Amino acid sequence: MTTVRVSWRFSADGRYAACLAAGAGDTLRPEVWDFTGPDPLVRPLASACDAATQISPLDGERALLCRNDDGRHRISLVTQSAETTITAGRGPYMHLTDDLVTGDAVHRVTTRGLERLAGLPPGASGPGVVLAPRLIGLTRPEAPGPVVLDLSDGSWELMPGAVTGARVLPGGLVGMPPGGPPGFRWRGRPVLDGLSGRVTALGGDGARILLRVDRGARSRLVVFTPSTGEVAEPAIPDGVLGSAAAFDGGAVRVPFCSPGAPGSVLSVGPGRVRLDPPDRPVNARVETLSGIEAVTYGTWQDGGRVVVALGGEWRFAHDPVFAAMAAAGIAVVAPDPADTDLDGLRRIARAIGGRPALYGVGQGGHLALLAYAAEPARWARCAVVAPDVASDLSQLVPRLRPPLMVIHGSDDPVIPVARSRRLRELVPAPVDYLEVPGAGHTPLAEAGPALTRRLTGFLAA
Repeated sequence: MTTVRVSWRFSADGRYAACLAAGAGDTLRPEVWDFTGPDPLVRPLASACDAATQISPLDGERALLCRNDDGRHRISLVTQSAETTITAGRGPYMHLTDDLVTGDAVHRVTTRGLERLAGLPPGASGPGVVLAPRLIGLTRPEAPGPVVLDLSDGSWELMPGAVTGARVLPGGLVGMPPGGPPGFRWRGRPVLDGLSGRVTALGGDGARILLRVDRGARSRLVVFTPSTGEVAEPAIPDGVLGSAAAFDGGAVRVPFCSPGAPGSVLSVGPGRVRLDPPDRPVNARVETLSGIEAVTYGTWQDGGRVVVALGGEWRFAHDPVFAAMAAAGIAVVAPDPADTDLDGLRRIARAIGGRPALYGVGQGGHLALLAYAAEPARWARCAVVAPDVASDLSQLVPRLRPPLMVIHGSDDPVIPVARSRRLRELVPAPVDYLEVPGAGHTPLAEAGPALTRRLTGFLAA
């Protein structure tokens, strides 16, 4: 069974981790990971969670959970056998960081409840970033900042180079606000100016900072030493890194996802790279078609059914829909959305040959419908999920034809289902329309495998 893991957090020493895990269609449940032995130990914990649940490991057997819902919060201790509420009530949104929670003040979570440590500086808000024992960094969205708060006496001071809207990041980096000086600051001076890619700070140990650098569909790991300016980029497998990381002595641990490793931890040390669980062989890669980078599943060159997939999260990571298509004998070509327009789609279709099918999600669904309407003879069929179509459909719908499938969640909070209903009404031909009762913006994930099988069956026909 494929297990997907999200919301990773590591202990400060990197010896423990916690996450939320789920198999296909299952409820998210907390896990703790213990890295103190030769092989990691993974322990499922006794609770059910949603994607908004915050988690923090205490050790290899326990974790803290923090839930916020409509002005209420609940903080609990969870073990393998039980979940015990520590505190619950109304109040501000609570952010969980290690064993600290930040709301209108900073508290430590104890088995007896919350221990108030310090009030927040004016204009500051969570989540806090632990910079050192008893010191946390806080962002002030509407005032000069960030600030450093001393939990021992409640005093605070501006971080060097503070400006309004600057953000404190893991490891103590400061991210500059939009519209101001670009990039990052460390103790007031610019750093990382020459690092190409989209940079995300993941964690640090006081001397070094771990960074994820996204380049195209893949991530790279960077270890930055601010005191010397050294930037090291160890070799790692192709995939996508998570949003947290930690040092454990000389080793680095970071969540990792790829088509063959949907929920693993990558450990990188001197002369050693290890994935737990290890990746499975999957026929997926990143390649270039007609000058456009694309994530591909299967072999699109062999003349079989090919689907050009548009929109969604474009990453070289595990995608259950693409995996289902590949298992059904469909090759998938998912081009970079930033470089794909109607002309780019034509070039990709010519490179593939034959008549591929189209599959689009959100804005990618709109592009798929435009391409399908513009050149009906080029494409075999089209399926879209929550297509972000404009209110004026008069130029689009007259040329749409079957086979056409439209899937939308009835309670989509992002793209109103009324748009797909209107599309179905105006298309001058039968539409395979599937509205999923109660589903939001991700109806395939919410409805379970049966709907994905129906989609793949349509595209494979």
